[in-house]
Amino acid sequence: MKWDIYNFETLISTNETALSYPPYSVIMTAIQTGGRGRNGRQWISPKGNFYASFVLPDFREKSPLLSYISALIVCDSLSEYKLQIKWPNDVLLEGGKLAGILLERTEQSVIVGIGVNTAQSPQQGMLYKTSNLKAHIQPRELLDRMLPLFDHYLHLFQTEGFEPIRQKWITHALGLNQQITVRLPLETVIGKFKTLSKEGALILELEDQSLRDIWVGDVFY
Repeated sequence: MKWDIYNFETLISTNETALSYPPYSVIMTAIQTGGRGRNGRQWISPKGNFYASFVLPDFREKSPLLSYISALIVCDSLSEYKLQIKWPNDVLLEGGKLAGILLERTEQSVIVGIGVNTAQSPQQGMLYKTSNLKAHIQPRELLDRMLPLFDHYLHLFQTEGFEPIRQKWITHALGLNQQITVRLPLETVIGKFKTLSKEGALILELEDQSLRDIWVGDVFY
């Protein structure tokens, strides 16, 4: 796949800028002044870390599954590290959040924003502790690793569906078969993290051994 890469020194948000670009564009910046994560949370974006948004075709009802694909791409691009994924798509190194992913849809595309702490570990406003790669890899090198992986996983998704991606995601899953706490908008639920469903839900086994599908929430261990 031919990707068009656009580099900036400073942007408010790579995702916001990417909204006006066609599929297979990459928006990359050295600094974000208004970076954001899920649920409108602030994503502190000092110089030295990786900030990029990838414009992908719209996969319609399957588009949310790109979240899992993107987390795997981060893990595979940094295969020299032992990385784990905290449901649904936070990538952790040594128990600290290394990377975050934010999906946003337009009428014709999906924007996948990826932030990786390649040099610094901002902690302000974070729900969990953070980690970083101590500048052992530069942002542009990381992008060069990611693009072939996007090509690979998008092709796999289009030809074989979500199942092979789900199986590989599970191998990186943090807290599998362990008790976890999930903070939902209106309640907090405790149970055992059993698996990831074929539709992308976290399957939680409750105290009475019933199963509950979790589609959105903050997970704590």
